[in-house]
Amino acid sequence: MATNLKIDASDFIQKALAAGGVKDQILHRARNGLAKAGLQLLNDSVMEIPAVPIKTGHLRASGSVIVEGKATMTTEQMGFTSKGKPGTPATEADDVGPLQAAVAFNTSYAARLHEHPEYHFTDPGTGGKYLEAKLDKHGKEFGEFIANEIAGTNT
Repeated sequence: MATNLKIDASDFIQKALAAGGVKDQILHRARNGLAKAGLQLLNDSVMEIPAVPIKTGHLRASGSVIVEGKATMTTEQMGFTSKGKPGTPATEADDVGPLQAAVAFNTSYAARLHEHPEYHFTDPGTGGKYLEAKLDKHGKEFGEFIANEIAGTNT
């Protein structure tokens, strides 16, 4: 069972359309913003405490950013690999709809480790809530990635 957190851009889209934006441009920019926000969340989940557990590296190597149901980036592409057998990043997610992105880790134990921070993690700095903690800490920044991209002010 994979674990994932979703980022939804629909509110940003509605506000941009209400302000008179061109729909196709806004949707394109929203997808880019979702991808950037998801990439930052994926990176933060690997690099910041509590980080994704890395005992074998399989979980860490299975991370993906999925925008509107299709993978756009994986932790393997970012250079995070497993010890031995490679990870298996998610390539799609049926539950990620229009104007949504998900950051997912795709192993049979991903959700269990994420939801149980009380588990004894052997690698320093790793632990449960490795996605949720970053969304709580940086959620406003992720929203700003999307808003700035839609507005055309992201650099």
